[in-house]
Amino acid sequence: VHYSSGPMNRCFYFLSQGTGTGNYASTYLPGGMTGIGNDKAGRIVYKALTAYMTSSTTYAGAKTACLNAAVALGYPVGSVEYTAVVNAFKAINVN
Repeated sequence: VHYSSGPMNRCFYFLSQGTGTGNYASTYLPGGMTGIGNDKAGRIVYKALTAYMTSSTTYAGAKTACLNAAVALGYPVGSVEYTAVVNAFKAINVN
């Protein structure tokens, strides 16, 4: 299970810290992105894990769960936080 969670770990890193150069860049998001910090990213992902995901959730489903969690936490569509979730998943090639 840890082997297959690598992309989600990278997604969380991008969500919290943003993209940069070198090992911190993403070819899927060449324009880069700004992270929203560990606190907001952690709250969104925790809410997604505990309220919206199951053991059979796919990466596309995880994206939907994180977007639903962002909205539930008060970050509406178009907000910086919601957009960061979209971009973090784009950065791991989940569109």
